[in-house]
Formats: sequence, structure tokens, C-alpha cells
Amino acid sequence: MTNFALDLEKLALATNPNTPAETLKGFANDKDAVVRWKVANNSNTAVETLKVLANDKDADVRWAVSNNSNTSVETLQVLANDKSDNVRAGVASNANTVVEILKDLATDNNDGVRIGVANNPNTSIETLKVLANDKDAVVRWEVASNSNTAVETLKVLANDENDGVRNGVTENPNTPSEILRVLLIDANADVRRWVAITSNPPTEILKILASDSDANVRLEVAYKDNNPIEILKILASDSDANVRRLIACNDKTPVEILQTLASDADAKVRFEVVRNRNYNIIDDDYKIIDYEIGNLIEKQRAFKFVNYWEDTELEEQLYEDKYRTNFDYENGDLDNN
Repeated sequence: MTNFALDLEKLALATNPNTPAETLKGFANDKDAVVRWKVANNSNTAVETLKVLANDKDADVRWAVSNNSNTSVETLQVLANDKSDNVRAGVASNANTVVEILKDLATDNNDGVRIGVANNPNTSIETLKVLANDKDAVVRWEVASNSNTAVETLKVLANDENDGVRNGVTENPNTPSEILRVLLIDANADVRRWVAITSNPPTEILKILASDSDANVRLEVAYKDNNPIEILKILASDSDANVRRLIACNDKTPVEILQTLASDADAKVRFEVVRNRNYNIIDDDYKIIDYEIGNLIEKQRAFKFVNYWEDTELEEQLYEDKYRTNFDYENGDLDNN
């Protein structure tokens, strides 16, 4: 076997998570740094082998050790003082890193290290409070998103000068309604939109969002599939047709709201009402409603000849702008003119 073939076999073994720990241990002193890096990355590498590799001359190997889930607290403590910023950042992000090490790394000069600390699920409330005042906005955003962050710290971050940090507060599952109310009047519409996207606010907050001046905020509320009827009613009369369309295609929208939307001024809204399985059409209502835009038509789903909501080809044809489609509902034929 050639040296090249041997090297390939060695790399394959060093990479394979099923390679025995003893075999991986034998590769820890290999002359090839790539082999050692592969061993340091391997999920089957033993604690003692990782301890050896933590002193490797190659920074990439030490970085791989700092990210390995098998790396012991003792080894992480050594790597926390590594000269490489990337290695220390790896320690900061490692789920095995304990509170005391994270506290020390929270004052690191490197932004990436502090970002790792702010993101780590083991970081203490006290350390997160300190990092909430970090000069780097990404660090503060990670604090805002961390589930360990205290409500008092979230209150501070809800008033952060950076929009992204305030968005992070909306993403935090621990953010209480009182803080969400502050964000409801945020000057940035994206922040208000993120309140609608990431949180599951009570009806009183949904009512405010459903009446927001920005259509994109209202759209995010309309996208929710668990809106109470009160909110669906508000959105069904929205000035934006796209919002009404989402309500029309929601399978939780009550029949009485769908009946109102069935006579909507916008053809696409009416089209979605027809598609909604909650909307039952009486026998004498078999008719074609000409689309007002794009020379399209919409067809009541009660037609006995074509089950179009399960017919992708027909549905695509109905949406195709270049066709004007007429449906002969007596014979069930399509006639394209």
C-alpha cells in the first residue's frame, strides 16, 4: 500500500465516529496536523486524548478540542487562557464550560469570545447582566436571546439603541407581557413585527398588533394559526388585501367571517374563500366569478365535475396570467381562449 493510500485510510479512521477510542489515541501524536485535527473533532475521542491535544502546537487542533463535547472542564480551563482568540471562543461556546470560566471569559478583549459567553446556556444571570452593557451589539443581542437572562435585564435591553437587540428581547421565551407592551410602540416596525413573529402574546397585545399602522406587522399576526375569533374579525376587514387573503385561507376562520369575505372587493380574497374547506356552497350557487385582474377566473369549489383544489394542473392554469379560462360547468370542460 502506498503512503498516499495509507494517509487516506488514516484520515478516514480519524474522521469516523465509530473508530475505537484507542485507535484515535494512537493518532493524537501523528505528524500530520490534519489527522490530529480530525481526532480532536471526533465525537468518540476520549477525555484523556483531548487533554493531550489541548497542548498541540497547531491552533486549529486546539480549537477543535475546545469545541468537542467530550472535552473535560479541566481541559477547558486550560484552553480558556489560550493565546488564540478562536480557541477561547470555542471554550466560551462549549456546553461543558462551567459558570466560573464563563464569568472570566465575559471580560475577554475579543468580541467573539464574549459572544460565545452571551450565547452559552450555562452563563449565569449575573454574568449576563454585565454583558447586557457590552459595547458590541451582537453580544447584547445574544444576551437578549439567552433563556437565562433575568426579566430586569430584559427590561434594560428592551430600550437598547440597537434594533437587533430589541428584536432579541422579543425572541426570548421569558419576556413577559409588560415588556412586550413596551416593544409594541417601538419606532421600528421590524421590532413590532418580531413581537408578532416570535412571541405568543395574549389577546390584548394581538389586538394592538392587528391594528398596527404597518401592513407587514398585521400580516405576521394574520399568519398565526391560533388567532382568537376576535382577532380574525379585525383582520378580515383590514385595508390590505394580503391580510384579508390570509384570513380567507385560514382553516380556523369561522363560516360567518368567510361569508363576508366571499363578497370581498379583491378577487384573490374571494378565491381563497372558495378554497377554504369551511366554506360550504349551496346548490344554486354554482357560478363562475370573473377575476378582475390578470384575466383570470375563480370557480366555486362546489362544481361537481372538477375537484380543483386537489388538481394542481388546473390550479396552476387558473393562476396563469396569459390565459383567460372559461369553465363549462354543465359539461365540466375547460375552454381556453
